Amino acid sequence: MATALLITGTLGAGKMAVADALGDLLADAGVPNAVIDLGWLRRALPAPPDDPFQSALTSLRG
Repeated sequence: MATALLITGTLGAGKMAVADALGDLLADAGVPNAVIDLGWLRRALPAPPDDPFQSALTSLRG
């Protein structure tokens, strides 16, 4: 069963620091994991002509 933990907060709140630390803890415990920063995911290229800011990649609507 796959599980996701979403970390949210305001700009500069330390979300990536928490995510990185959690990823390290999980890796040290031998738990398979992936830490994905949606801001960086939106930089995927090339962007579709109808979605230049890659909003669909980070939409919860699918």
